Amino acid sequence: MATSLYPLRNFQLGLEGTQGTLVAATKKVEGVTVVSEDQEVFRRQYPTGVRMPNDQGGVTVKNGVGVSHAAPLDYEQILYPLLAGVVNDAVPAGGSAPYTWSFPITVAALGVLKTVTAEFVIEDGSTKHYQREMGFGVCRRMAFIITPGEMAQFEADYFFRASQASTVTGSLSPIAGRADVPASLFKLFIDSSWGNLGNTAITPGFRTATIEILTGHLPDYTADQRTDLDFTAILPGLADVNVSLTMEHNAAAATRVAAARAHTVEFFRFDANNGGGGTALRSILIDLALAHREPPAFSEEDGIELVTFTYGLEYDVTGSQGMNINVKNALATQGAL
Repeated sequence: MATSLYPLRNFQLGLEGTQGTLVAATKKVEGVTVVSEDQEVFRRQYPTGVRMPNDQGGVTVKNGVGVSHAAPLDYEQILYPLLAGVVNDAVPAGGSAPYTWSFPITVAALGVLKTVTAEFVIEDGSTKHYQREMGFGVCRRMAFIITPGEMAQFEADYFFRASQASTVTGSLSPIAGRADVPASLFKLFIDSSWGNLGNTAITPGFRTATIEILTGHLPDYTADQRTDLDFTAILPGLADVNVSLTMEHNAAAATRVAAARAHTVEFFRFDANNGGGGTALRSILIDLALAHREPPAFSEEDGIELVTFTYGLEYDVTGSQGMNINVKNALATQGAL
């Protein structure tokens, strides 16, 4: 009996036309994917006349699926969690490449989200031992891990409705023309207002940065006679961003230390740009209004003084915003996903 092989694991996504209506996957998504079946079971806790568990296996009361995905950051696959976690940019701007996809976080209500159907396979090369699909997928968390000298990394966590038995879509390929993002292509700008974002470059650059985005979306379990015992809608919650930034302790870092003491809100732009001209340009802009959450932490490495700052998202009253992400790539429509 053959054993399933990890290199053959397959994760595929398709954008749903109607939230919760399953569709066939359209693209393979490259990276490391972990699927966790989420099931809550009622088990009898009262006497049953015998001195051992006697609950006949229990009764399922709630179903769902959690998916965690990690991969090198690229300018294309990032669209899936942004569309299904921040806001649905139905039509990117631009008459020709590069096209600009915009993802401003909604500040007053739940934004209109795209949802995804996922297909997941574990197999041995001839037999698919685990072959399931799941729909109404929403991104609840994403993270950028930026360490210059390495490949930038990206993580996305989703929640889905209960998985279904399915024959997965065959012969799919990843998004054509994907381009990974070396972390050294990022540049950091810090300014005093949302309107001035991108004016003041921090030189020399930072050592490491982690940007964790919590979309605030949760599965909403309500009574709706769903026999799958899964959620019926998306529950809007508090959006937040956690940023850890390590810098060499220079004049720019000293300014950040002073801002931490004064509880000053600062405006950050993390700009990844491939330097391409014309249609070859690819970029990711992450704009954030941030406040210090913890005092600076001092350290050293190879005789160089370092300082680490911990930030959280802060609503900017003047700019009426707190986070916006723009992606430029060659994908003209959602049909390319």
